[in-house]
Amino acid sequence: MSRINQIQIRYAPIEDRIVLRLNTEDSSEFRFWITRRYAKILSASLIKLLNSTEDIQEHKEEEVQKAVMSFQHEEALTKADFAKTFQAQPKNLPLGNTPVLLSKLTVKQSADGNPMLCMYPEQGQGIDLALQQQLLHSVSKLFADALQASEWGVDFSFSQTNPAMQETEKPVLLN
Repeated sequence: MSRINQIQIRYAPIEDRIVLRLNTEDSSEFRFWITRRYAKILSASLIKLLNSTEDIQEHKEEEVQKAVMSFQHEEALTKADFAKTFQAQPKNLPLGNTPVLLSKLTVKQSADGNPMLCMYPEQGQGIDLALQQQLLHSVSKLFADALQASEWGVDFSFSQTNPAMQETEKPVLLN
């Protein structure tokens, strides 16, 4: 896959799902459905990644950790462009026109040391999304906005420091 050009994460009320769309510099677009159940696991994974930076971990007090994470988040968002309209005219849809229903999620480290979200359907092709800090914060903001629009009640607060998530190396199967 070519480099990511844009990401769109929005709630689709008719489907009662969140749609994740990624377009790349070579004008390919990848589309995925995120269910309420998957959103809970993705939420915990993103919060864990946001809290895993050395700047946050070097502080023992939870309030200081929250403040550092909030500062990092706000700083990263000032560098992101959320005003640009998503380019919805891909030349290529490698996974097809219909979004793929995500059911597996693992987090691992990429070759350059950045966290990587590995999101896959029950069968078939998914995506490994390498998240440098800027992209992690941008994806988290887009996801938080979609969750809020969904009214699912999934807790995704940037002030969480210890999400209720079990440590696992195996993929999490949802369906």
